[in-house]
Amino acid sequence: KSSALTQPRQELVGKSLATNMELSNLNVADIEDYLRQRFGTSEHPSFGRWLHHVCAGHPLFLRNYLSWLDDEGIISVLGGVLKIDGTVYRGRDGNWEASGRIAQAGIPPNIDAILAKRVNRIDPAIRSYLAVGAVQGMRISTNVVASIEGQQESNIQSHLRSLSDRYHLIDLRESHSLPVPLESDVYAFDHALMRTAFYITLTPGQRRKLHNLIGEILEAELPDRMNAPTRVLISIANHYRLAGVMRSYAEFTERAASSCFDKGGLPEAKLLCEEAVGALGSDELREGVADDCYARIVAILLNCIGAVSRGVRTLDSGQDILKLADDAISAAIRSDEPELEAVLHYQKGNILHATDSVEASLREMESANEAAKRSGDKVVEAVMLI
Repeated sequence: KSSALTQPRQELVGKSLATNMELSNLNVADIEDYLRQRFGTSEHPSFGRWLHHVCAGHPLFLRNYLSWLDDEGIISVLGGVLKIDGTVYRGRDGNWEASGRIAQAGIPPNIDAILAKRVNRIDPAIRSYLAVGAVQGMRISTNVVASIEGQQESNIQSHLRSLSDRYHLIDLRESHSLPVPLESDVYAFDHALMRTAFYITLTPGQRRKLHNLIGEILEAELPDRMNAPTRVLISIANHYRLAGVMRSYAEFTERAASSCFDKGGLPEAKLLCEEAVGALGSDELREGVADDCYARIVAILLNCIGAVSRGVRTLDSGQDILKLADDAISAAIRSDEPELEAVLHYQKGNILHATDSVEASLREMESANEAAKRSGDKVVEAVMLI
């Protein structure tokens, strides 16, 4: 909006010689129509909604982003269906997630130039508030920014309100699901590309430090550490993962996956655990992670596989499930958790029963029974015998 045009526009509107027309952005249905016109199909379970998340329906950004993905070979049409090199999905915490090449696509150069110009207009002294916000995610809570910036929260609220009114890069949200104090405000970036534009102004080291600080702040503010909302546990786990603090990442992932499993969210629990065993896939990455925590993550994963993916021997990543079970059994033994060891042997036996032979399964069941006896827990022993 140019200030040079403000007065002429007001005069024309005042004399009824012109009318203001507010052009709305494309919604998900509009985007899917555009996909059909451009590619001949829009058949994909999540891509239209993902594009709306990324571009907020801005036609220029949508067109350029799709062209970028097309030119890079990240999207294609096979058999009348849109194929993506990677996956896009909405996590249990409500945030959109991506993996594979589409997660690494970044911002197309022509859009980057537009966004960089908008970013650079902001006073560097307060630009950092939005960079900190970008590390939080699509939602910015003023209490977190104030804590990291060492400012009074009222000052942060004033600055963000001014940024929202002047530059229209963020919007105040009257309702939200973030666990913030009642006196705090929550803002949302206009779209995911805008959030990325601020995120990439930080160096990798700065990002890791901020993710760690945000994880610590969110952890300290948990109202009930034993019964925290699953989406909050996932958010904290993600911040620790991006900070490289793998012990805390594993602990919060185990809690989040256990919460999902207890509530019947087996696919979500399976996905969380698969991501965790992938992220902790080497001795170096697992260094510092408690053996019992790692073993419990694998136990939840094996339980989910037995319930929703019976008959498989490898994860989507190609990792051998039985090898994973053996690693977890060794971790349970190192942590002196015979009850956990028994459960893992039992779950491995179930997988062998579906994929190998009754004899192989029974050998694991016998090991489960032996571990249950060592646990001294008669209930566990009875369950194993049954």
